[in-house]
Amino acid sequence: MDSTRPAIRFDRNELSGAFGDMGTDVPLIIGVALASHLDGASVLIMFGAMQILTGLAYLFYKLLYWDRFSVGIAPLVIGIFFFGSVQLISVGIIGEYIGSIHTHVQKRPLVIERERINFEFEPGLPFTAPATPAREMPKHG
Repeated sequence: MDSTRPAIRFDRNELSGAFGDMGTDVPLIIGVALASHLDGASVLIMFGAMQILTGLAYLFYKLLYWDRFSVGIAPLVIGIFFFGSVQLISVGIIGEYIGSIHTHVQKRPLVIERERINFEFEPGLPFTAPATPAREMPKHG
């Protein structure tokens, strides 16, 4: 039994199609994060919000031009944008949470001082105010 199979074509386009909507969003998200110097979680939340707006715009377009759409396409596209936005926003929130945990785990000081000017006490010493004499209350006759 001689079965010759054709070679399977697997390239960049096939890979981006395998990831679906995320396959086209990931290069954009990476590019925006690198260009704007934002963290990835913020960019994911922003892209999720943009997908919600795109889905809503498609919904309004569908409602305005009811007869021009094929049956089933509008709910499919709106559903893809909605669930894609939920995924992106969820991953963004999880990323923000993990980033804050990472920041707290490092145990770095909040501020690093190079020098202190016009301070009476050394760093680390408790503040103790010099004793001042108490004023007497005036007596009412």
